[in-house]
Amino acid sequence: QCKRPLVGDNRILSDESNNQTFPDGSTVRFHCAAGYTTASGSRKITCNGTRWTDLELQCKKKSCGDPGDILHGMYDKPDGIVFGAIITAKCKDGYQLAGLVNTKKCGVKGWEGRNPVCEVVKCQPPPPINDGTSDQNEQFYVYGEAVTYSCKGGRDLIGHSVITCSSDGTFQPPPPQCLFVSCDSPEMSNAVRIEEKSPPYKYKEFVRYQCKKGYKMEGSDLLTCTEKGWDSPPPQCAVISCSKPPAINNGVYTPQKESYGYRESITYSCSQGFGLTGTGTILCGDSGTFETIPQCQEISCDSPSIKNAVINGSSPPYKYDDSIQISCNEGYKIKGYDYLTCGEHGWNPYLSQCIEMTCDATKPNNAVIVGGEAPTYRYKMIIEYQCNKGYRMEGSNSLTCQESGWNLPPPKCKILNCSKPPDVRNGKFPPRESYEYGQTVTYSCTEGFRLHGTSKILCTEHGTFEHPPQCLEAICDEPQINHGIVIEGKSKSYKYKSQVRVQCTDGYQMNGSDYLTCKEMGWNPPSPQCNINHQRWRIPLIVVPVLIILIVVGVALLWWIKSRKCK
Repeated sequence: QCKRPLVGDNRILSDESNNQTFPDGSTVRFHCAAGYTTASGSRKITCNGTRWTDLELQCKKKSCGDPGDILHGMYDKPDGIVFGAIITAKCKDGYQLAGLVNTKKCGVKGWEGRNPVCEVVKCQPPPPINDGTSDQNEQFYVYGEAVTYSCKGGRDLIGHSVITCSSDGTFQPPPPQCLFVSCDSPEMSNAVRIEEKSPPYKYKEFVRYQCKKGYKMEGSDLLTCTEKGWDSPPPQCAVISCSKPPAINNGVYTPQKESYGYRESITYSCSQGFGLTGTGTILCGDSGTFETIPQCQEISCDSPSIKNAVINGSSPPYKYDDSIQISCNEGYKIKGYDYLTCGEHGWNPYLSQCIEMTCDATKPNNAVIVGGEAPTYRYKMIIEYQCNKGYRMEGSNSLTCQESGWNLPPPKCKILNCSKPPDVRNGKFPPRESYEYGQTVTYSCTEGFRLHGTSKILCTEHGTFEHPPQCLEAICDEPQINHGIVIEGKSKSYKYKSQVRVQCTDGYQMNGSDYLTCKEMGWNPPSPQCNINHQRWRIPLIVVPVLIILIVVGVALLWWIKSRKCK
């Protein structure tokens, strides 16, 4: 059997029996206490031998719901709106609770207590002021209503011209005063006024000061005239000085003193391996402090970015005094230094480059580059040469661009030489020590022989002379003379130095020599010409005028005879 169960926690045994024990297998029920409602779980437990099974019933506080709104107010709900919670009514600004009760409680049957009421705050009329007037005309004023004051006789209104009925039932701010207010011109040394009106200064007028260079202001730079005089004492301009600047890690400054004058400078420097960040030399400034203090940071160098290169040595990140070696890829050469050290200002000497290896075009005299000339030739490119016509090459006709430049010196194109010109029987030519391409040799024949072929032959691009002429025995054909014949020395052929005599036929007259000699180039002098002889048929010139005179005389004589007969 089981004893009477004791559970608690707002869970109550529903069995009305007053039994203190219950037999094995008995079942009892529980319910939630007043103000609570079932949340979850079974309400039953069972006696199992001498022990009750666990009670699963869970109870929670019930809600009283929204308490509603208060006109011109609100509820403060620190404990929520569940059973046992107390809410407090609060009025909005300018309103107050009517009565003393301002709370309600969530009970078993809902919200308990009467609803609070918020009524508007009221103010008594404000008092009048000396030498001034106001626009008040009410017996009382409600929250937010205002009264406006003004002064008489040119007096200054000290305070606020408009006061308002506030939430505590009084007018705020206090009523103003009507007074005559003026302030003398303030004086101060080492300063200048930058904003002012001419004295005397009236109520609420102001002056603004600025210290001269080398001085700093102690106090407010702006003074305003109030009913009690200036609102603050004139500021003082003190000589600017700077105290000792802060020390920095891994660095020092010079000179070191207890204080420094205006615009006096100090210079920071860093320990080895550290670099200055900021300005090294700073001044004691207008604010009496040194300008931005620099810092000494550990020197580091960025990882070098070098195209077409391999970097050996220290590994990144690179610190002060780390060194690296730069090796360029094949076909590239270093421009700068191959060993670099991380220094105060970065890599030292300067960051190198790997530039492409190129060879300048080189063209020997009297040669051409096969395929055309390029401005530069890249690594392992080949250039080929060909000598001009009439020249022969000494050296390799092709070069390869390598790391140190061309692998071989450029070839030379030397002009071709011909061997001695061929001899010509009964002929000769002026001898020389050598015969170059393009040069000519002129042949001439010995006396009694005539040149057959061209007299000049050329040294060709093959290193040989053209075919030479021949020197044949000088033989002359019979002279060919129109209207002429050979009268002496006639023969079938005429050898060198043979002579003939020629004569023109009847009626023709010779122009030239009648004696001809056979020479190497033919008859000398050349064969004469036989021209027709016109004098054989010519009338003497004197006959013509004589005939004319005779005819004139005869005509005149006939005319005279005729005229005589007529008489």
